[in-house]
Amino acid sequence: MSSTGVQPRTSKPALGASLVVLSSLFYGSYGVWTKLMGDTFPPFVQGQMRAAVTVVIFLIIGGMRHDLVAINWRKNKRWLLLAIVGNGFISATGYYATLHIGVGLATVLIYAGTMLGMFLLGRIFSGERLNTSKYVSIILGLVGLVVVFRPNLSHLGFVAMALAVFSGLCVALDLVTAQKMHYGALQSNLLGWAAGIPVAFLLAGVSHEHIPAIHADAHWLAFVIFVVVGIASSWLVTAGLKFIEAGAGGIPGLLEIIFGVLFGVVFFHERPGIVTLFGMLTILIAAAIPYMQHFRLKDEPFEL
Repeated sequence: MSSTGVQPRTSKPALGASLVVLSSLFYGSYGVWTKLMGDTFPPFVQGQMRAAVTVVIFLIIGGMRHDLVAINWRKNKRWLLLAIVGNGFISATGYYATLHIGVGLATVLIYAGTMLGMFLLGRIFSGERLNTSKYVSIILGLVGLVVVFRPNLSHLGFVAMALAVFSGLCVALDLVTAQKMHYGALQSNLLGWAAGIPVAFLLAGVSHEHIPAIHADAHWLAFVIFVVVGIASSWLVTAGLKFIEAGAGGIPGLLEIIFGVLFGVVFFHERPGIVTLFGMLTILIAAAIPYMQHFRLKDEPFEL
């Protein structure tokens, strides 16, 4: 900080980008904690438990910081209903997919679903125009999905990969509804997590899932870390985007895919085939195109 007490201008984008990169590291590690939790936790039960614990923590933080405001139920009814649908399936479908197809592939497919979902839902709910870069991104993303799916159907299964993409679509729905409700970051996260509890509870009952007995073992430790990492990643990306534009934040945010694949290779000895890697790379390029277009139109270099 300078002697005048004003932070140097160049440090703010660097700080923002650093926080987004760190959040991507945490997001990319989701699959690691999922794999370490294993099948100790049924899919909908773990989603319900994570959501409940996270809501309690957010309520405590919000109460201490006086960040919570009254909810306008009439104005937000539509978006809250959509949030219930989206958040009810995000965790369980992503959890199931990761256990069955691995950390790297699940991370890529969830991200692809999120990217395509944001374009589609942005068009439906916000009337956002699909420009040339978005059309190219969508086409490349779909090509990448086809390339990834085809060689893996025989030994990994269509259901797990489809659920990974569906989980990403639910993430996109959550992001769009949070944007529409116009609450602060903490309350938006709180509403999102809380919205998913009823559906997860209902589906856990329909599926005859039960909460496992609490033990002081690695599975429960992974669950606790997963909750903490989830809260930290949400806060870091929100804090980071206060210092840089959302378009700029998208570039370091794409590291989530790379981190996810690397974690799968390093910790679980996942070895994607050449064709699968090509599909993953295609999806990564597809996701990057809109952000690169953002900088081209603004005639600005990408600087951290």
